[in-house]
Amino acid sequence: MKKILISLVMLFVMVSPSLAQLTRDQLPPEISSQISNEQLELTNWMMFYYKKPVPNEFPNWLKRASAAGMLKEPERQFPFLGFEATVFAINEDKISLWMKTIDALPENDRKNVLMALWLSGTKSSKEVLLEKSRQKLIHGQNYFNFQTDATPLILDDIINTYGGFLDIQWGRFSASGDDKSIRNIVSVLEFAQFIGSRKKFPNPNTG
Repeated sequence: MKKILISLVMLFVMVSPSLAQLTRDQLPPEISSQISNEQLELTNWMMFYYKKPVPNEFPNWLKRASAAGMLKEPERQFPFLGFEATVFAINEDKISLWMKTIDALPENDRKNVLMALWLSGTKSSKEVLLEKSRQKLIHGQNYFNFQTDATPLILDDIINTYGGFLDIQWGRFSASGDDKSIRNIVSVLEFAQFIGSRKKFPNPNTG
């Protein structure tokens, strides 16, 4: 599944706030041909999570997303990082219970999910990441240039020149429905080629 998929699909969702599920025939042909039925179902679950949060289903989503190849390649993780980090932050009391599922994921997938856990910056996440095998997995250089030995980044403060900024914000919105993430995106668009978009759309409709 191409990295651009989430951003394009989320843009479609935002201009169609009453949408409850994205179907294959609503996707551009070049995207529809690249996404399996399982990936589409899992993407739908993530995109519309904010409308009806079901945190108890999150571990199963991780397992299925991993099996579908969605959590493996780091260059495709930015929307998932934003989504997972926000789910972890909102459900700090469940993190220790979810570690059994996370620890059972393939190594690359597990590393990427642990990066999201680190980004969540919660007390519980810091505690579980002290475990040696987890610490070893995220220690040192990583694709995202995260300094995991330092204090986690504040996701609102990630500079808008960071390559995954927009996708991370889309993922955060999917998890929470908080329009602050959308305002972060609009601020970047205003700064770039869509000058004035913030003034045109001052109150994003979150559905």
